[in-house]
Amino acid sequence: MSGLRSRRSPVTALDPRVHLALAIFLLVAARPAAATFVDVTDLWGVASGDSMSYAAGFVDFDGDGDTDFYANNHWLGQDFYDNLGTPPMRVTSHYYPNIEPDRHDQLWADFNKDGTPDNYLIHGREQDNEFFWNRGGGILEDGAIAAGVDDTEGRGREITFLDVENDGDLDIFVANDYRNGFLRPSVLFVNNGDETFSRFPNTSSWCSARLHCASADFDQDGDPDLITTNPPYQAGEFWRNDGAIAFNLATDDVFPGIFEPFREANGLTWADYDNDG
Repeated sequence: MSGLRSRRSPVTALDPRVHLALAIFLLVAARPAAATFVDVTDLWGVASGDSMSYAAGFVDFDGDGDTDFYANNHWLGQDFYDNLGTPPMRVTSHYYPNIEPDRHDQLWADFNKDGTPDNYLIHGREQDNEFFWNRGGGILEDGAIAAGVDDTEGRGREITFLDVENDGDLDIFVANDYRNGFLRPSVLFVNNGDETFSRFPNTSSWCSARLHCASADFDQDGDPDLITTNPPYQAGEFWRNDGAIAFNLATDDVFPGIFEPFREANGLTWADYDNDG
């Protein structure tokens, strides 16, 4: 989940310019007008030390009904905390093998519909993306290469999960950045339903380089749409899904002028702000 996200886009990215001791705040609210946040980082034992982080997420990893916490540290090892129901949380990072550094976004979702959340992590240049099947009992099985989602030559920045075919299987869209001399388009991995994914041909402009992405069925037509921010310092874009994985640029039609301020946006998410459905 990027920063803290729900399904999608699950999570808002944490600012990478900040070296942070990661903090969790407990919302204590007697009534909405009097809501306050209390810093309970030390109480719950989840300070991540001197590391910047591009993504963190909450997930009930072990299915015990308590929400666990994962911090996808950029250069240091990841921090994974098991919620035992009362503070402090227990460090459980040993569930993972040694993961390569330069980690960016990460999200959890049940890709094989076995009732346990699986974990997908993306890296910058020259590091394969990683995918872990949650087999239960604290077992995370490394399966990126076998699943076809390692995206070896990508430069991952953000991911969103969406069901582009409306077949009940979650697919993955990876926003890949570029730098001079290193062009890498973004990529859509279509879930085949058998623990493998197929790479959708990325010849369309919506698969060009992106920084951030978020998906939701904005027009309520039954298929997920995309919003993106684009490098370097370009205005954001809205891509309407017109079915059959056909994303068409509709920024000016739907959000005229609104994406101009997003040139330096460091994260995206959807929300029903005015509660109108």
